[in-house]
Amino acid sequence: MDATDSEPLASVCRLLEAFAHRLPQGEREDDVRRALTTALMALREQRGVEDAMRHLVSVLHQLDEGAVSGKRREFQRNAPAVGRLLEALQEDLLPLLRRAGYYV
Repeated sequence: MDATDSEPLASVCRLLEAFAHRLPQGEREDDVRRALTTALMALREQRGVEDAMRHLVSVLHQLDEGAVSGKRREFQRNAPAVGRLLEALQEDLLPLLRRAGYYV
């Protein structure tokens, strides 16, 4: 990964870590937490990044859909955070990874 991309990547990684700590307890939230951990490890080790990112985006969409559908009232207050994280992934992290040669 290019040195010019290291600071934005570090910033997005901090966002992922902060989000993981803010998640309430729950089965879907645990799935997201595990996917976040896997994605962070893949980014740090530069192995399995594509699969980890696809899985993370998938579980975030599942969590977001649950919040939007009203089935997850306790998560309603955190729905903006899910949207912000998805936005950060799509606008910040995925372009960085694509420039670095990953197919995400």
